[in-house]
Parts: sequence; C-alpha cells; structure tokens
Amino acid sequence: MTIDQAIARADALRPNLLGDGEKARWVIELEDRLERELGREARSLRWPEDGGVTLAAQGGYEDVYVLWLCARIDLALREYDNWNNMASILNALIDDYKKQCLRDEAPAPKQARGVWRRRV
Repeated sequence: MTIDQAIARADALRPNLLGDGEKARWVIELEDRLERELGREARSLRWPEDGGVTLAAQGGYEDVYVLWLCARIDLALREYDNWNNMASILNALIDDYKKQCLRDEAPAPKQARGVWRRRV
C-alpha cells in the first residue's frame, strides 16, 4: 500500500474535508512510529513526492494505515465514540503486526539452540 492509496481508501470510508497533506503527514507519522518500535531505521518520506512509495506494513497488515487515517479523521471531526472504537481495533492490529515482524526476523531454531534455555 502507498500513501496515496491509504488516503483514497480512508476517504471512501470516512468522507471529510480535511486536506490530503494532513492525512499524508499522519500516514508518515505512523510509518516512522512502526519502524522505530521495530528497531529499524525510519525512512524520511515526503509527500507528494513519495506518495507512490510502498509502505512497510504488508502481507495483510496494510489496513493499519487506513484504520489509522479513519481514527485520526474521527478525532479531528470530534467523533469520540468512533475514535475509541477505531483506536482499540488499530492497537490490536499494530500489536499483531509487530509480533509478526519479530517472528519473521527471529533467528532460526538451530541458531538459537541453548540460547534461550539454560542447561543445568
């Protein structure tokens, strides 16, 4: 998913009058946050130049950007009940994404033999 695709999908779900620049800034903030929390180096994305660049969360987790935008739109429009609902769904999806990334980056079991368990 790209920044432009995330904005288009969020606008279809939550019609609003907010500017695309603000929504792109929110997507870039989330991208930087996810990369930092996973211990990766964050890319310096700029919109509209990088509007077509593929974002990090893939493989079923790309909806995290759309949900993030929907939640931020709800907050901006003072739809606090919707914000609370979206925030709980979003937090669960972000946690799942981070766990999957850590599983994917974990060393193979052969390499970790004896590392996690102390032999007596």
